[in-house]
Amino acid sequence: MGKPNFIDKFMKIGGAFIVHGWCERYQPGDQLVITSDGQDLQTVTRAIHRPDLPSYFDAASSFWGFRAYGIDDGVKSLPATGIGIRFANGERIASLATACVPLDDHAAHRVWANFIAEVNENGGRLLEIGSRARSGSTIREQLNNNVEYIGVDIAEGPNVDIVGDAHYLSKHVEKPVDFVCSISTFEHFLMPWKVAIEINKILLPGGKVFSHSHQTWPDHDVPFVFSGFLIRPGAAFLMLIPGFKSER
Repeated sequence: MGKPNFIDKFMKIGGAFIVHGWCERYQPGDQLVITSDGQDLQTVTRAIHRPDLPSYFDAASSFWGFRAYGIDDGVKSLPATGIGIRFANGERIASLATACVPLDDHAAHRVWANFIAEVNENGGRLLEIGSRARSGSTIREQLNNNVEYIGVDIAEGPNVDIVGDAHYLSKHVEKPVDFVCSISTFEHFLMPWKVAIEINKILLPGGKVFSHSHQTWPDHDVPFVFSGFLIRPGAAFLMLIPGFKSER
């Protein structure tokens, strides 16, 4: 018989699976495996302290929590069945297919869709921070002809118009912009508050900023990952900044 367990949250965005939960059998250091239609996904497991569980079980239950991340680059659409999570020895914890959150229904997607719609409707200059194309798709492709796109990144690469440090953004961007966006970039800034100040310097009055980041995700681009902050995993926030022209 399986041990007591519960899946608090399961999300799938593209080929990324995120599972939060707890299991009596789980101990810190155990590796879990997310499966999709019988195929094992590359999975990273993190132990999560659960101070809520001892209210229902014993003191040791505070160590039952886990967060698992699975990656399958070949999965681009949401499967209806066949998603699960198990221990490395094969013991199944749960089937997860019925808990899927379709991407189109996710808050982050809706906020982004509304932002892009407003950009395309109004036109102007849009600057993306962290624009280097490493996934094969770019924001530039979503924009109408009335939008001037400027891609800024710390390193040269595809879809990069300006190479520069976002902490000194106003020194690299000469003309003010109407919109600024960044996706999964703010966690790589040593001083994100300074980047926000720099954005304010180049943004026109009434301009808008979309920034999407995540609170928890496996380490990536080490050592240049400094913080997981501001929002829940997979959530989005729309930051409105009254832009002004700065003296340089």
